[in-house]
Amino acid sequence: MKYFAILTKLGAAKLANAAALGTKISITHMAVGDGGGKLPEPDANQTKLVNEKRRAAINTLSVDPVNTNQIIAEQIIPENEGGWWLREIGLFDSEDSLIAVANCPETYKPQLQEGSGRTQTVRMILIVNNTESVTLKVDPSVVLATREYVDKNTIEVKAYCDNAFKAHLAASDPHPQYLLKKDLSPLPDASLTQKGVVLLSSATNSVSETLAATPKAVKAAYDLAASKLTSVPDASLTQKGITQLTDKTGNSNTLAATQKLVTDINDNANTKLAKNQNGADIPNKSEFVKNLGLAETVERANNAVPNSRKINGKALTGDVSLNAGDVGAFPGLTDFDDLPDNNYVGTFEAGLKTQWAKGINIGLKKGDIGQIYVDKDGNLYSYFLKASSKARLGGVVNTHPVGSPIPYPHRYTPPGYLTCNGQTFDKSVYPQLAQAYPDGKVPDLRGEFIRGWDDSRGVDPGRVCGSWQADSTKRIQLAEGNADSRYMSLNQGPVNGYWYPLGRDMKGGATDTSIANNTGGNETRPRNIAFNYIVRAI
Repeated sequence: MKYFAILTKLGAAKLANAAALGTKISITHMAVGDGGGKLPEPDANQTKLVNEKRRAAINTLSVDPVNTNQIIAEQIIPENEGGWWLREIGLFDSEDSLIAVANCPETYKPQLQEGSGRTQTVRMILIVNNTESVTLKVDPSVVLATREYVDKNTIEVKAYCDNAFKAHLAASDPHPQYLLKKDLSPLPDASLTQKGVVLLSSATNSVSETLAATPKAVKAAYDLAASKLTSVPDASLTQKGITQLTDKTGNSNTLAATQKLVTDINDNANTKLAKNQNGADIPNKSEFVKNLGLAETVERANNAVPNSRKINGKALTGDVSLNAGDVGAFPGLTDFDDLPDNNYVGTFEAGLKTQWAKGINIGLKKGDIGQIYVDKDGNLYSYFLKASSKARLGGVVNTHPVGSPIPYPHRYTPPGYLTCNGQTFDKSVYPQLAQAYPDGKVPDLRGEFIRGWDDSRGVDPGRVCGSWQADSTKRIQLAEGNADSRYMSLNQGPVNGYWYPLGRDMKGGATDTSIANNTGGNETRPRNIAFNYIVRAI
């Protein structure tokens, strides 16, 4: 056959398992495709269509009434979907597994915008061994109804309505829920002993016990009674009359006390304390205070200190704030990630940012604070924290003033110092260093010797403190040499009286004033050890 439908291996396995276990599989969706441009041949190993174009819920799923081993699945493709060829069909269960696959005669499904408003009905007939293993259920809220389904249900509804209306017209009593007039029995007259029909009356002087008064009769009786009471006065301390009862105590002279109120007052009076005793007639005063909830208050009052007393000079007239100095105690350390500012007063310890510093802030919150702390290396620091500018003045406690060059035996620079390499610095960050170097630049002492400032002594005149000076050699006077004497004479100089070998033979009475290519270096220097010059910055 050219066109046929088969169960996939997965579908056959699921149906066999459902039949064996007595369960069911739910076939819920149908997919169509174009086969990749050519008519495909269904393969039992397929798990998907060759080129799926559309998948949607099945419109109808039923057992063929002629052949009960055949399941018929239908799907309607609406007019607004299409633009592709139909060559392959697949049925999927609720677990998205391909249960059956089929090919079909090639047909083109146009779209509405192509000029065709045709809907397409796709039907697959599947032969199975046991249709009881397939759930024949469709969700009507997500599918389109087929014309056959609509026509069938319309006919069924019309037939039902016709039959129901015909039976209604033919029935002798189509409304048994209603009481017929002929079935009504006579109602009895109303009396003092039974309910029934009563006649209304507006008379105000009748003695009948079978008539009912109208509102008109009631109003006439009320008006008559009200007019009769106009001459009765209210009761007072000086005349008889109508009065109102009350069961509440008060100071009214027009209300009358009920018997209950009088009894309550008498019973209450028997337990009253004598006013002129001022509590002296209370038999158990301690229990009385306890019942009032004042036992703790009285106990505290017995142990209270008069507010005229003071603690460390502070009067006990309000809240008293005490610190470690007031009571001679050392408060516990407060942990910070970094050094606290002037918002904190007291002892503290800080974390890695400050090398595990431990110290104290001295002063008043929101004011100027003095800060002293020691880091893990034993370095002592002191700062003055100004509240007005948030400035931190101070640094490592040592004998070197800020700005002093210090020979340091390591190539790195310790915290609080700068390397003397001619670098510039932020004068706002290092205000004390800026006083030593107003131009914001530290001296470059790399490879340099430090010489004491002349300060008008005359040994090194014309120098300014901190100025640089190039190298120089003191003037040397040389004498002639000859073939027998290879020495020069130092008539004056720093090593006066010593002889220095010239390093070259002098023959034939010749003279040589050049000492190039002889022993010596490219500069004049004393013996030395190299240190890294640093300057204290804070």
